[in-house]
Amino acid sequence: MSEITDLSLSGVAETLLITLYIRAMESQRPDALLKDEKAVALVTQMSYDFARIKQIKMDEDDKVAIYRLGKTAG
Repeated sequence: MSEITDLSLSGVAETLLITLYIRAMESQRPDALLKDEKAVALVTQMSYDFARIKQIKMDEDDKVAIYRLGKTAG
């Protein structure tokens, strides 16, 4: 797969990356509650600076809630 480039997202589109990023990070944990290889592949391929998302302070309950919201929206 090729790298996804030229991403200039804002607003709702950028907010949707939070769910994608959390799913990818959770999938890579040895004790992961979910495995989403598509999310891992997409995050890996994107030339997007996830620094803003990494700065969001979330505990495990927050991450599960975001994952569940993403699941019901998709």
